[in-house]
Amino acid sequence: MSVTNLFGLSLQQKIRRRFQGLEYSERLFFNNAAGALRLRDVLTLQQQLCGIPDYPSGQGSQARLLRDAVEYGKIRLAELLDAPPGAIIQDLSASRLLFSLIEAGTRLSSGNRLLVTALDHPAAIDGVKRAAALYGKDAIIVPFDPVLHSIAPADILNCLDPNTGLLVMTYTSNTTGAVLPVAEIAKQARQINPEIAIIIDGVQKIPHGPVDLSSFPADALIMAPYKIFSARGSGLAWCSPRLSRASRDCLLGQGVPSWELGSQDPLSFALMGPVGDYFLWLGRQFSSGEPPQKDREMIRQGLQRVELHERQLLRLLLDGLEGSVGQGAIAGLRNIPGVLLYFDHPDLSKRDLIVSFSLPALSCNEALNSFLGAQVFLSLRQQDSIYCGDILKDYGLDWLFRVSPMHYHDEGDIWRFLKVVADIAGRQ
Repeated sequence: MSVTNLFGLSLQQKIRRRFQGLEYSERLFFNNAAGALRLRDVLTLQQQLCGIPDYPSGQGSQARLLRDAVEYGKIRLAELLDAPPGAIIQDLSASRLLFSLIEAGTRLSSGNRLLVTALDHPAAIDGVKRAAALYGKDAIIVPFDPVLHSIAPADILNCLDPNTGLLVMTYTSNTTGAVLPVAEIAKQARQINPEIAIIIDGVQKIPHGPVDLSSFPADALIMAPYKIFSARGSGLAWCSPRLSRASRDCLLGQGVPSWELGSQDPLSFALMGPVGDYFLWLGRQFSSGEPPQKDREMIRQGLQRVELHERQLLRLLLDGLEGSVGQGAIAGLRNIPGVLLYFDHPDLSKRDLIVSFSLPALSCNEALNSFLGAQVFLSLRQQDSIYCGDILKDYGLDWLFRVSPMHYHDEGDIWRFLKVVADIAGRQ
């Protein structure tokens, strides 16, 4: 397959220059589902702020600088999510936030049934099981369709009834790449039970396209800064005013429910500022500027362009290239002899830029060492992993490789990766 770079050569080069790590041309990092490259502006701001000893609620110019950076980061994150009014909250990780918010949602609702999908992250599934045991409720896990590698909305909605108090669902599976129509499901869930608490795991979705949180009912949406070009060490979430009333573990002197307990890391919030600025810049590359559009609209435009570019990269990964990058033609993963592709689906609009495959004639260590020797970094997913073992068991798989490029990659990167795969597969 031969296609034209959606961003164009000039813009693609500008995009790549904004990220740390792409200057090392011999290293191909295709493990972005485990943590994306960092924006240079994020690293610059991190260096500026991390040496400040003040705290945001303190006095003086340095404290004010921190306070302003925190508030700016919260504003940009709300724009990234297209979020309605609510709280932007923080914890040590997205997984910990899932546990906390699931428990809060369970306390908020009077329903006795808690629903989560089998495609969800183990933190969501185990969080639901824990909350059900803690509060004497029933945990329901909706199975996925092994043909679609996803879950049809009807399969979730058929498990809902007026006694279902909580619905937890992932926006995008970080194993199969399936994107759930969460807006459609959430709207119909609220028709079945207007009081149901709805929590969305947006960790895998948010860096790859618009979320449009204001267009559907939800009580929380969780994200991980390290997957969207920012720092590790925290999880962030948008939380509805309704769910915030069920928060806990605040000091008695705070007077009202709060998610804040003690001093939080201001950098986790502040570093979302340059992330939002980046998508704003990207969106403006596709706008005439007449009439002027709001930042939120331009950020959404940037995310839309990311989604389209990554869908193109996904098609190239699967179907190959016809020599459009100054190289010979190369087959895609669907057609390379010796490659076993998993979770494939013809409708690429229903999946994220995540591809899973194995080389069955090689052991996982032999294959992994071959990729590392070629300076190609991907993710080895094994059945004994607490993070992906259950879903691999459901498919009867011992191991596979998960490949997850991002929009800062281009056709040349895909060609090089496919060439490495073909070379390794050809040694079998």
